[in-house]
Amino acid sequence: RVNSDTYKAQNRGGVGIKGMSTNEEDNVKLMLNVMTHDDILFFTNKGKVYRIKGYEIPEYSRQAKGLPVINLLNIEKDETVSSIIKISNEDIEDIKYLFFATKNGIVKRTKLEEYKNIRQTGKITISLRDNDELIAVRKTSGNNKILLGSTNGKAVLFDEDEVRIMGRTAAGVKGINMPDGECICCEVCTVDDNLLIVSEKGYGKKTLVSEFRETKRGSKGVKAINITEKNGLISSISLVTDDNDAVIITDSGMVIRIEVCCMIIFSKLKKEKENKDVKHLLINSTFDLIIYTIIFLIIFLLLRIGLKTIFDLNSANRVIENYKEAITYIVNHTIYLSIITIIVNIGTFVTYLLTILSSFKKKLINKNNYKAYIIYMIISILLLSSIAGILIIYLSFNSLLCISHICQVSNLSFYNYELEVYSRLSIGLVLNYAIWTFTTIAICTNIIKYLHNKKILIKEKKPFSLKGLFKRKNK
Repeated sequence: RVNSDTYKAQNRGGVGIKGMSTNEEDNVKLMLNVMTHDDILFFTNKGKVYRIKGYEIPEYSRQAKGLPVINLLNIEKDETVSSIIKISNEDIEDIKYLFFATKNGIVKRTKLEEYKNIRQTGKITISLRDNDELIAVRKTSGNNKILLGSTNGKAVLFDEDEVRIMGRTAAGVKGINMPDGECICCEVCTVDDNLLIVSEKGYGKKTLVSEFRETKRGSKGVKAINITEKNGLISSISLVTDDNDAVIITDSGMVIRIEVCCMIIFSKLKKEKENKDVKHLLINSTFDLIIYTIIFLIIFLLLRIGLKTIFDLNSANRVIENYKEAITYIVNHTIYLSIITIIVNIGTFVTYLLTILSSFKKKLINKNNYKAYIIYMIISILLLSSIAGILIIYLSFNSLLCISHICQVSNLSFYNYELEVYSRLSIGLVLNYAIWTFTTIAICTNIIKYLHNKKILIKEKKPFSLKGLFKRKNK
């Protein structure tokens, strides 16, 4: 027992102070804030419970090794304490049940009044199956939600009512289905609570309980954190509030006290957030692209009508009297087609530029989805450019048919030379548009990368790392 004022609040990533000295094969596992007159219940891995008063535990200095628990409790040789809870006078009115969870995911709920009288040799609290151990005991009011977490990175959230009230020696029912891994936590929570998830290698994050999809008891649950070689398996999942400090202990006894309000809230699963970001981005970008494309097509049609009027190309039944007028007509069609191609080139580029800038302005793009956005832009440019290329080919052949029709009406022989020149011009315009399409892709891609490198994108902050426990950092 140590006075709570011994540990002062530090910044995240601080060095920490020595919490207690340990023997070679011993490590710190549990910490509890109690008053001296509170009843403390010790639950062992074998499913037994022992009860003592807070003042019965001797007070020591911060660096002391403490007293072996066997000197306080009549536990058996192969028993270890797996969970500690306190029962105060305030709890008696609000707390009605105790909720149990085992290593294999078995849970049960028992009335608190069954633990009023506990003899010195302890009482059996749960009948354990083979190769199973009690890992957690929590106090509940009867209207709470239960969250079970496993080492494989998954957690299940369900209503407390799904577990019926059982007797003190009952074995319990299935709480979480784990094909691999072990159940390592049991928390009583509400949807507004925050969870602190810490991995074996010192990585952790704070996330909201509301981000976990509520499932039924006995399901496999949802993913809480990505398990990699870098961060290791989940070591602990605990409820935290912004008004409190989190005290984290390493197996060697080093302790760090962190203000919970300084921790950033992260999504329960980064990949889910990435998928949502990409989906949200593509929907909004597609909507913007359609709007800008419609505006561009309206402007294009108006300019096409205006150009036809300027170059006197509206009348399909006009009569050409001489070759000079025929050549002028061909040249006008060529200039008209060239201007149309330039308009399509510039219009396509401006449409995509406006779409990119709109996405950045709405802050839809971040470091998780900008690569997907580049792929999306390339595909959409190729798709719509193919449609625009077909439009240019159609206009080219339409102009060629108009020239042939005018020449037939005017009884003029149309030389193969002019036909060959015009055909080459049409092919050249189409090739020009194809080159401009790939130029547009290159320019748009570089614009997105430039904005990303200039840190205009919304950057996600990294989760805090307890690896910096032994490195002093500024706030």
